[in-house]
Amino acid sequence: MNNINDPEFISKELPGLTSDSVLVAADRCAVFLQENYNIPVIPVKFSGYALMEALKKARKYLDNDNDEVILVNFYKEMEEVEKYKNLLNVKIRQVVFKNHEEADVIFSGLKRAGKKVVIGGSNAVDTAKKYGMKGILMYSGSAVENALVHAAEILQAIRRETEKTERFKTIIELVHSGIICTDDNWQITTFNHAAEKILGIRAPKAINNSIKDILPSINLPQRPNQLTARINKLVSTGRINIFLDIMPIVVNDNCTGVVFVIQDAGTIQKHEQEIRQQLHQRRLVATYTLTNIVGESAAVRKAVSEAKSFGQTNSTILITGETGTGKELFAQSIHNISSRHKKPFVAINCAALPETLLDSELFGYEQGAFTGAQKEGKPGLFELAHTGTIFLDEVGELTPPLQARLLRVLQEKEVMRVGGRKIIPVDVRIIAATNRNLWNEIKAGNFRQDLYYRLSVLELHIPPLRERKEDIPNLAKSILRKSMSIIDGFLIEKLQLLAMNYHWPGNVRELENLLERFAVLSKDRPNREEILCAVFRDSIKGKKTDIPEDNSLCEIPVIELNSKIKRMESNEIKRLLEEVNGNKSAAARLLGISRSTLWRKLK
Repeated sequence: MNNINDPEFISKELPGLTSDSVLVAADRCAVFLQENYNIPVIPVKFSGYALMEALKKARKYLDNDNDEVILVNFYKEMEEVEKYKNLLNVKIRQVVFKNHEEADVIFSGLKRAGKKVVIGGSNAVDTAKKYGMKGILMYSGSAVENALVHAAEILQAIRRETEKTERFKTIIELVHSGIICTDDNWQITTFNHAAEKILGIRAPKAINNSIKDILPSINLPQRPNQLTARINKLVSTGRINIFLDIMPIVVNDNCTGVVFVIQDAGTIQKHEQEIRQQLHQRRLVATYTLTNIVGESAAVRKAVSEAKSFGQTNSTILITGETGTGKELFAQSIHNISSRHKKPFVAINCAALPETLLDSELFGYEQGAFTGAQKEGKPGLFELAHTGTIFLDEVGELTPPLQARLLRVLQEKEVMRVGGRKIIPVDVRIIAATNRNLWNEIKAGNFRQDLYYRLSVLELHIPPLRERKEDIPNLAKSILRKSMSIIDGFLIEKLQLLAMNYHWPGNVRELENLLERFAVLSKDRPNREEILCAVFRDSIKGKKTDIPEDNSLCEIPVIELNSKIKRMESNEIKRLLEEVNGNKSAAARLLGISRSTLWRKLK
């Protein structure tokens, strides 16, 4: 550090030092650096022993022992020298320089005064040599060595601290939560990128400002040492809602600052939904749409039209219809045309599980809620359906306690897990279905009237197959295409004739079962017509039907069969005309055909 007193050296060299630099400097030079620069400085310590050694060497160049010894220092005199001077009984004069110009003046004067030797630091030794004088270093080699060892230790500590700081900064910037730190005066010292994004405030505008100005809606005490920790507190910033954790930083029983952790409530809800979907993906998808509904009858067209309208709302829907009519198909279709179509669709059959199991399935349970419960607990179907749709099939089978819990969900939009104490808000559209007459169940005391009104805000009735027999050909084709590459039109016509006189108590599901059985038994067999008749007879045995028990229908030739079908169709149209008092436009509309087609069928 020979040129530490050189302004040009200081301006060029010191600014280039990195944050993990440590300087080693002679005693007075170290004082200068410590007082003028924010840089770690390790001084080479001055000692009495080093001074004695320097004086011993200097005496060789003195004319007599009474001559004074010149000690040249940079910046300031050394107070310790006065103590050693009296102790050693020697004459020592200290002179001080603060820059090169002063050093030249001092050494020039010493030279004129006949001084041959000086004691000092490295700068003084070099300058003495320049003026033909002897310069003796007043610092011992061990002092320099000790200073270097100490500097290395300090440097290691600084680097460890720097690594820790950088690691902390990296973690702070990588987390998705907003991190804000303040000092003990509420002034912000840390404001990470996530906090910028959540609050819409740039870090430079937040740093050194009060947290009370950034989050004015938080009720904070005057001083941080009066603060108690707060966890998961919901706060409105005016622009968004955030969840907030507040934790004081306590060192030796003193609060030195506060950490604020903020999370966007909307983002948490979105991530929660994503996790729920990932964990239960197979149960959360609605696969059917209105295009999967087969039928052109007036009854089906009316149901589809109402379903389209219901899909545009968020109101609760009650779907009524006999077993096997396709209530879940309509429920999924409504979900898929609603604003919730990208959200979960969760279905459960309320008649399939006992009350206790259904309770935990619908509402979930906490850890240890009952024997056999999963250790970590389990979310219920209402939680999994959050922001989506839940389909409660056979809702008429719910017991009174479960009806009461369902009513609370509808009223309060919240659930509580079995064995839990925490209220969980849910945003779920409920579509319920039943094959019972719920009004009769209410009269019998089996179903809550208030729950019925909550469920039946919108009501959709699915017609039984016996009321839409004209759809059977298209239904049969749709079903058979799943297992047969070629479908014989005659088989469809024969099935239609057979179906017209059958009550179809199992509705479309019964038709599916019958045709699946036929497809299996008739595979690679030439006598498909006989097999169809046999399967049909076996299926309807003992059930309500107008079909003769002999094989007469199965033995009718194709021409006669078509003629019989037309007669049955004509009779059905005439019956419908009587119901609408001969209004052909109304009859055509109910049949889903044009007036000209109606006239042609009546000929």
